[in-house]
Amino acid sequence: MALSEKRFGRGNDWFVIFEDNAYSASTAEVVLTWANFILRYASGRPFLVARMLHTPVNYHHTAAQSAVVLGHTDITSSQHLESIFTGTQIALDTLPGDTFRIIREENLLKVRGTVSGTRKVFVSTAKPKNQFISSNADIAAFLAQSDLNHGSLAARLFFPSVPYALSHASVWNNVSVLPEGHELILNLDTGRSIYKQFWHVPQPELSLDDGAEKFAVALTEAIKIRSIKPQCGADVSGGLDSTPIAYIAANNTRSPLVTFSSGSSDELHDDLSWIDRSFRHFPEVRKIRVTPSEIPSPFEDFSKCPIAWDEPFIGAAQWKRISYTAGLLRSEDVKTHLSGHGGDEVLLSPTSFIHDLIRQKPLLGYRLGRQYKSLYHWERSSLRRLITERISYKSTLIKELRNIKKPSPGVRDAANPWNIQSFRAAPWMSDFAVESASKFCNETIEGIQEPAQSRTQSAGIESILTSGNAARSISTIMGNYGIDFNTPFLDEKVISSALSIRPEDKSNPFVFKPLIKKAMSTLVPHEILSRPTKADGTADVHRGQSVNSEFILDYMETSILGSMGLIEFEKFRYYFSNMSLGQVPPVAFWATLSVENWLRSHN
Repeated sequence: MALSEKRFGRGNDWFVIFEDNAYSASTAEVVLTWANFILRYASGRPFLVARMLHTPVNYHHTAAQSAVVLGHTDITSSQHLESIFTGTQIALDTLPGDTFRIIREENLLKVRGTVSGTRKVFVSTAKPKNQFISSNADIAAFLAQSDLNHGSLAARLFFPSVPYALSHASVWNNVSVLPEGHELILNLDTGRSIYKQFWHVPQPELSLDDGAEKFAVALTEAIKIRSIKPQCGADVSGGLDSTPIAYIAANNTRSPLVTFSSGSSDELHDDLSWIDRSFRHFPEVRKIRVTPSEIPSPFEDFSKCPIAWDEPFIGAAQWKRISYTAGLLRSEDVKTHLSGHGGDEVLLSPTSFIHDLIRQKPLLGYRLGRQYKSLYHWERSSLRRLITERISYKSTLIKELRNIKKPSPGVRDAANPWNIQSFRAAPWMSDFAVESASKFCNETIEGIQEPAQSRTQSAGIESILTSGNAARSISTIMGNYGIDFNTPFLDEKVISSALSIRPEDKSNPFVFKPLIKKAMSTLVPHEILSRPTKADGTADVHRGQSVNSEFILDYMETSILGSMGLIEFEKFRYYFSNMSLGQVPPVAFWATLSVENWLRSHN
């Protein structure tokens, strides 16, 4: 892997933690050039080397100890952090926001990312057993001189997506991912490290009335610690995710909030009318508003994508559209941008909660099950499976993996009790790719522990983790424009408060997002919360794929995936050219194109 400005000089922020020895100090030399924030051990060797262009940094550092918090929280200064750090560990653990936390005391180092996956920690191991701890997978891999894990990479070609438990692993050999909700504890004397869980999925015991109040406090705090920053922006889609966030932010900023709004080319969308209704209630804001025709289509200029994500991102097709948005925000001097991303996953429970509910409240469970069956047109047999299937989490993964070459299940199937979506091998994957991916998945499943929480809570947190990882990739694009992309819904306290509420209270077949409506009822005008619909952007992606189809085939004809023996181009061409037959869903192509895009950016 060649050292390049794409990796270290790119717009998104990164850090690396080195051990206090000669080998690590020598390795650190290759990244020091790109860093703008460096802390050192008493020996003078680098401890923390970082490039922080827009992420808030607070730190307390002496020769013997360090406390570093990277990200948005309510710390007002490094002196404030020092008083917290020298007080109690509990005070540091209960900080709100979305942060990396790095603590060094004597010979112990503690590092954690976020519960949602918006900030991840990667650990790579190099000879002679030196560990490099980084916020970016490819940087950790580069420092350890790691090569690609073909099995993990090939598994990213499965569609519609691989369950989070399998996609969580790095695509690099000798690079591990710190599980969300865990803390890495490294003994700097011995080099030994352990993972310690610091966050547990809460039990869903609160009613909507009791839980909504706590949720409102957590979400409002998450918004305010960001919107108080100068030059703040926010999305206003007219929906129940972004619009309440923007309204609260607009009433908390020091200068007028910069809002971004757009519609969809889908005639069935009603975003524009709800955007107009919402703005009637806002204080003074600076509006950026664009029409669907002005926004780049998905897959537009796909081959020119300059973004070097550290992991494959299935939303890569949207890079030009997100970059266009970021450019407009930057022209208005926006530095911190708030999004409603993660709202669906936090505000709603996956419908698989019916499985647990029937065992707790049979009458209510059966009634809601029938209502969801009617609403989503589920087949009766799939609802029966949702209710009766009792196999474990690992067994469910193994069962799905055995079906990898079978036709895709019907779109009218209910989820299984773990809400693990059936995944399949794309028909253009080579036998080598399918075998490598299957072997990798089987080995990963062997090491998975059964979830300690219920099926309902397990499904809820996995959907949140998937959303958090997508937000992390979007922030990479925004970072190239000097914008700090923020998702208040994905803060730890917000997630915890939402997961504490009974799923049957959060999700209702006939009431749209009751949690946000109840929680914000005294804070946000009623009309903003009265929308009963949600726009679906997939039509734009389908249209963009069609418009750019000729280019996509040219792009894939010389693919790196083909040269690696992971796909067969002629099969890809056949299925892509006959997409209208519905043999393969569009998301299968998106998965393959995202991996190809990632390989080209790292070649």
